[in-house]
Amino acid sequence: AIIIACAGLIRLGLEKRITKILTADVCLPAVGQGALAIEFKKDDIDTFALIKNLINKNTAYAISAERAMNEQLEGDCSSAIAGYAYVIEDKIKLRGLVGDIETNKILQDELVGNLNQAKNLGVDLANRLIEKAQKNY
Repeated sequence: AIIIACAGLIRLGLEKRITKILTADVCLPAVGQGALAIEFKKDDIDTFALIKNLINKNTAYAISAERAMNEQLEGDCSSAIAGYAYVIEDKIKLRGLVGDIETNKILQDELVGNLNQAKNLGVDLANRLIEKAQKNY
């Protein structure tokens, strides 16, 4: 079996080959999956002026929450961690998952919070997952 991003298949004109779209309800993605970023020097105001209209604030909030969760969990590219945040009206919802490849156990949880507390939401969810792991082992 193979799972390929729909965006890549569509770009190649192969959208007819898509047999199933996996939603976040079925398969929670890796932290930051699908978000695009442009990096530039912090004090480069000319570059910022060029790209500021490309910034999607809801995506920025979501990625902030997801990355904070992953950082608190000390996740890296080989960690079995998934996270997905999205904005609902003036709130942000973050779902997180941690898997243990040794035991095949999966821990999941979710939180909803204020947009301006996106990073704190990520840290709080990570801490809840850590607490669950400690109770289960």
